[in-house]
Amino acid sequence: MDSQYLKVHRHGFTRSNGTKVRGSTFEIQDRGLRGRGPETFGELKEGGLGGWHGDQSKETRRAHLREVAKRDGWHTVYHRLDALSKLNYRVNRELSRKARSDANFARSHL
Repeated sequence: MDSQYLKVHRHGFTRSNGTKVRGSTFEIQDRGLRGRGPETFGELKEGGLGGWHGDQSKETRRAHLREVAKRDGWHTVYHRLDALSKLNYRVNRELSRKARSDANFARSHL
């Protein structure tokens, strides 16, 4: 199977009039956009947010963000937090929410 194609399995079901529809497996062309990862967001480096950690208090996290913003600018800080939020959405929802909240904080300074 080529990477440009996806294998799809459809489960069988019964229609309301009693007709049974069998399940089937087939390939379709991949029409989706690229997924999440370094090729989409660019390389995220350790310490790129100046000591920002999700387990810190809101005031401490935002103090770190102000320091990084002086060095790199609010636009860069926003994009780093946005990528962090999206990459952790399914993995660590609490960290994702804190990163999203701080990204909105950074966006308010643009």
